[in-house]
Formats: sequence, structure tokens, C-alpha cells
Amino acid sequence: MEPLKVRHVMTYDVVTIEHDYTIKDTARLMVNYNVHNVIIMKGEEIQGTLTDREIIDYMLDEKLNPHTTKVGDVVKETVYLVRPN
Repeated sequence: MEPLKVRHVMTYDVVTIEHDYTIKDTARLMVNYNVHNVIIMKGEEIQGTLTDREIIDYMLDEKLNPHTTKVGDVVKETVYLVRPN
């Protein structure tokens, strides 16, 4: 049996958004694309990722306004890139 590799569990069709999208716009996009996370971009660079769970946590814990808060202001910036093989 072949060892489990990243390519076996990775997503090929990722959804990316710019860092200046609001939390509300991001949540709407996630619903429309039926995804649970998005990659946050700042131009051509990955700024981080954001999950639907994080959106809920931010709204409840930090009482942020989803209409004005930008995803770039709340995204965690540590991103690890790996090869599929």
C-alpha cells in the first residue's frame, strides 16, 4: 500500500480572495462556493487562510462588525506550503 501523500488529501480547486474583502462578503462567497475555507491574497502573495469557524469565532468573541472588518485584519499570517508528492 502506497503511503498517504499530500496529493491524496489536497484540494485542487481553491477559492482565493483579496485581503480587503469584508467578513460579510467572504462569508457570502464561502456559501456560494460551498467551501469551508478560503485563501487570503495580497496581490500575488498568500497572506493567510480563513475558515468559516474562524469567522464565527471572530464575530462572537471579538464582536467585530462583519460589514466593515476586512479579512486581512483578522487572518492568521502563518502559511506552510508543501508539494503534492
